[in-house]
Amino acid sequence: MKLWGQILWTLLSVPRGRRGVLQGWAFNSWKTYSSLTGPLSATGMVNHWTRVFEERGIPEARESSEYIVAHVLGAKTFQSLKPALWTKPLTPQQLECIQELCGRRLQRLQLQDRIRIIHLDITSEGCCTHLLPWSPLDLVVSNPPYIFRKDMEQLAPEICSYEDLVALDGGDEGMDIITHILTLAPQLLNASGSIFLEVDPRHPELVSSWLQSHPDLHLSLVGVREDFCGRPRFLHVQKSAP
Repeated sequence: MKLWGQILWTLLSVPRGRRGVLQGWAFNSWKTYSSLTGPLSATGMVNHWTRVFEERGIPEARESSEYIVAHVLGAKTFQSLKPALWTKPLTPQQLECIQELCGRRLQRLQLQDRIRIIHLDITSEGCCTHLLPWSPLDLVVSNPPYIFRKDMEQLAPEICSYEDLVALDGGDEGMDIITHILTLAPQLLNASGSIFLEVDPRHPELVSSWLQSHPDLHLSLVGVREDFCGRPRFLHVQKSAP
């Protein structure tokens, strides 16, 4: 997990100028804080950065702003914050942290010209034909719907009100979309390509058993990584030669 964290931090890092200050237009927007009226609150920062992101063509501008501000205040979503925190003035340290994270969001990892988005239902028949022109692939990375259907009623209220439930419900054992991915991936991966999945802690055993019952896919579970709470949540599945 430590290595994965280092990789993620590397991806999020952007060029720095003198004294370690992040370069780019993003940090000029700090000056615009002085033009805002009233205390610099969480709601004010969300509104401010939503406008900035929209002006810069950043997708999901409000969602990005809310997520960053909530993260700085120690919450998963903005909606899960106590209402009192929405209008409470932020500290200089909190403002600086929001500034830096929003600046990284503005950089967009320099990937905007190297990504092609294909809207596709992988459960539909013949969907592979739309992806074959991009194969062979080195890896497939997915955070699929993986929640067990019986667990859907136990989700926290802020998740149910904020998340699309279709993006959470993975079927009776949380495996519906996972098995579609595992079935489709071998047709797209190169001879030793990999699949990385975020799953429920109960899934490593289920996925391993499912793969063993489908030897024709030539896939094996080769690694399981824990999250920050020590739960097995990330799977590395690899393709092998027939």
